[in-house]
Amino acid sequence: MDKFEEKKKRIDERIEKNLLKKKLLLAKEKKRRAIKFSDIGRIAFKANIDFLDEDILLGAFLEIAMNSNESNFSKWKTLASEFSSSKSSNQIYSINFLEEPESSIKQKLKENKFSWNRFRKEYYGKGDKIGIEKMLQGCKFTLEEICQ
Repeated sequence: MDKFEEKKKRIDERIEKNLLKKKLLLAKEKKRRAIKFSDIGRIAFKANIDFLDEDILLGAFLEIAMNSNESNFSKWKTLASEFSSSKSSNQIYSINFLEEPESSIKQKLKENKFSWNRFRKEYYGKGDKIGIEKMLQGCKFTLEEICQ
């Protein structure tokens, strides 16, 4: 009878161990899903569609699901790589003010990671020309593109 009880106890321990493994796997799966959802949100932010209503986004995702085929996949991948390269290939610019800029303009430049060269009295930083010109609208400045 003792051998029977020992076998039963070992089987119960294995069952308990397997249940614990199952719980751990479920927790890992839940964490992986949460990371995936976070990535989808980050991608929506990059594409500037994070302000859209949930129903609109759901409709867009459903349309993507209906149009999923190899030709669209390759087209979407090239579009994404072009978008990434255009975002990462910001040119370096030098900004020289003809008049002293307002403190709000200086703050905007600091927020966009432009640094002040106190010897040449210029700001240096990366960005796109149109965005910089919009940011400095109303100021008198010269914008010089610096070769990399």
